[in-house]
Amino acid sequence: MTHKAYSARGQNIKLTHVLRPIPQTQIDRLTVPFAQNPGY
Repeated sequence: MTHKAYSARGQNIKLTHVLRPIPQTQIDRLTVPFAQNPGY
């Protein structure tokens, strides 16, 4: 994922700035194993 097309300063945006952590309570409710977002 890149934001360079929208802003010249977008080169410093990392995936952890775009994705938020999935709450553990939501992960616990799943019946199929599901991974946390990368970096969290």
